[in-house]
Amino acid sequence: MGAGKWREEYSQYFSDKQVVIIPDNDEPGKSHAKAVAASLLKATNRVKIIELPDLPEKEDISYWLEHRLGNKEDLERLIKEAPQCGKNSPAQNNSPRAESLREFLSKDIPERQCLLGTLIAKNELTIISGPAKLGKSILSLNIALHLANGEGWLGFQVQKPCRTLIIQQEVSEEALRERLNKMVGSKTEGVAHDNLFLCSERGILLDSGEGLKKVKSLIEEHHPDVVILDPMYTFHTRKENSAEDMAAFFRIIHELVKNYGFALILVHHFGKPSLVDREGGELHRGSSVIAAASDSNWTFSRIPPNKFRLASLRSEYAVLSFEHRNARPTESLILHRNPDTLWYERINPEENKKVTAQDIVDVISENGGQMLQSKILEVLENTAAPRLIKEAIYEAESKQMIASRTIRGKGNPKLLFLKEDLDAPL
Repeated sequence: MGAGKWREEYSQYFSDKQVVIIPDNDEPGKSHAKAVAASLLKATNRVKIIELPDLPEKEDISYWLEHRLGNKEDLERLIKEAPQCGKNSPAQNNSPRAESLREFLSKDIPERQCLLGTLIAKNELTIISGPAKLGKSILSLNIALHLANGEGWLGFQVQKPCRTLIIQQEVSEEALRERLNKMVGSKTEGVAHDNLFLCSERGILLDSGEGLKKVKSLIEEHHPDVVILDPMYTFHTRKENSAEDMAAFFRIIHELVKNYGFALILVHHFGKPSLVDREGGELHRGSSVIAAASDSNWTFSRIPPNKFRLASLRSEYAVLSFEHRNARPTESLILHRNPDTLWYERINPEENKKVTAQDIVDVISENGGQMLQSKILEVLENTAAPRLIKEAIYEAESKQMIASRTIRGKGNPKLLFLKEDLDAPL
């Protein structure tokens, strides 16, 4: 009946139906399509608006078909690729509108829908960053499996099993399968087996039309609650140090999150190690826009050398820290990765005690005024790491609190003396 003739009562006949709206290519037609979609969304959450390519202004689908600008297959593809309209879609927002404080405080705004404790929520962007080769991708697989299974993770509750989509462009499928086999063990069935979806196709770029279509197609096929993109730099061609380029990239990211309503996790890298005195999102590689664009910044850092007494290789440990925009602060976690299962567990390692130059003097004094360095390391091995003990010995020597001689023989051991015993016989 023409633009502007739609009535609200029509929407009831489309309850729970999939509706596709194809407007005339002019401003009245596009405005009418948005108004109709806004009305239909009260009866169904499956509404799409299709824009026909190459359609002249003021023409409609009959012209598109008659002049062979497209066919049935083209139309079906356009319908499949088009995003669903949602509560925040342009269909319901014909123009910006400012609300009074009274209106804003009284309107119905959905509560934050948390998926993993308060750390991850729908409609939000989380960035996990860390140095190369530390285990960020393994950590993200741990998280994905717990979300897909509906199982709590490191003490954070998962409310229910979440459909989770991982699109990764870093490791081979063989390496990915090896990691997952270690994590799931001998299990051949389980909630996660049907809830976790994996795509390892390389070359998908969100800042290209074709790449964006592929990602949208995966999302519309699997309807995920959580999407993980790993690593971030493989999904764009822009300069990460450019604020303008990153702002453009994150407009694409935010549009995906807004239109589909999932929780999005980006796996990213740290910047140059020479950049000291930085923390949280400041550690992300590239422009400060990256940290500002996210709702949560997770940093996955190497454990400080010699700070803790560790039971295995330092490379198996990491510190996970959090910054949130929409949740209360969360304490940092110290994690250990089991090399056999690749699962991270939360630990509370004992800190190494500080060894001072005076401690070295006291130990030597208690043992007759002279000791082999190897013996001092043995005496203090339950107090601190060998490196810290050697640093204290060096400090004591540099301050001339002790002196040393090298004894000729096997290994040329080092003998340490108190200063006043320097001339004493061996």
